[in-house]
Amino acid sequence: MTKSNDRHWTWMLMRGPNRPVIQYSIPTVVVKLVIFIVIGGISALLLSLVIQRFTMHDIVARHEQLQLELQEKNQLLAEMDKQLSIITASSNDMKQKMDKISQWEQQLQSYLQVPTGANHPKNSKQSPSMGKPNSMSSKRDTASLPLPLGGEYIMLPASKLSTLRSAATEVNSSDQKTVSPLEAWENTNKQLHHMNKKWQDWERTMPSLFKNAEAFQQQLNATPTLWPTGSTRITSLFGERSDPFQRSEAFHAGLDIGGDTGDPVYATAEGVVIDSDRDELKGNYIIVNHGSGLTTRYLHLSERVVASGDSVKKGTLIGKIGTTGRSTGPHLHFEIRKNGQPIDPMTYVNTPE
Repeated sequence: MTKSNDRHWTWMLMRGPNRPVIQYSIPTVVVKLVIFIVIGGISALLLSLVIQRFTMHDIVARHEQLQLELQEKNQLLAEMDKQLSIITASSNDMKQKMDKISQWEQQLQSYLQVPTGANHPKNSKQSPSMGKPNSMSSKRDTASLPLPLGGEYIMLPASKLSTLRSAATEVNSSDQKTVSPLEAWENTNKQLHHMNKKWQDWERTMPSLFKNAEAFQQQLNATPTLWPTGSTRITSLFGERSDPFQRSEAFHAGLDIGGDTGDPVYATAEGVVIDSDRDELKGNYIIVNHGSGLTTRYLHLSERVVASGDSVKKGTLIGKIGTTGRSTGPHLHFEIRKNGQPIDPMTYVNTPE
């Protein structure tokens, strides 16, 4: 190859000693263009290789990052599954404990359910001579007042109110902070743990509470607080009065409650019948022992439906109103005695509304 001039390149091809030489003349511009194209192609190839290498490096780095994130997510899911299993077990345990609390509630309600004789037939008639039974009736009227709604209402200054409102706003805003799922699980688990501690405290205190409640229920059941019959017509109060037979001053040891012959008579408290008999003065009568020195007496009955030695509950039907014995008409003579001494029954029993 020779350079014939500045504008062409000449190529000579010698094929042998006896053969002619072939010459090719190529312009310089074409040669330079070919060289430029070759160099540009090689450069482009190298550049693409470099770019591809960096791209692959980024892909590998991103892949590794995704792998790490996936691993973290898997660890989080594993931890959440663990927390979920713990919370599920705790929830099942708490459900059993809540069922136990429901049983306790029913038991406490049974302690608080005292027979009231609400099914007694009411008779609002009273003896014209007696009118309303003394001041005790005004005390009983308080039963019709609305239920109390707890505590006093105390007026606060405006500055104090604004402080309380701002504190409440801060609490509300703090409650609205977002937490991660794992933190939510952990918080729930902590709450269940706290509830479990509360439950353990209840388990320690409830037996003594139930024991006290049961003792109180037994004492209340054995206290004569139930009105003994359906009628509320009091014909004679406890205390001094004129004897209807002797026409002289005498002490009346109980209440006379007017009614119709055959009206039911109920035990005012739980106890044991110690006497169920008849004599000329008391007629058909029943005496019930309630313990702690308390006894109740029911006189002038037309019929006795319990016998000596029978156990009765508060509200048990024990007899029927009559006019047997020393009586001027159908009524119940009702007494309460403490250690053998008569006391005013109105200090114990209340007339049904």
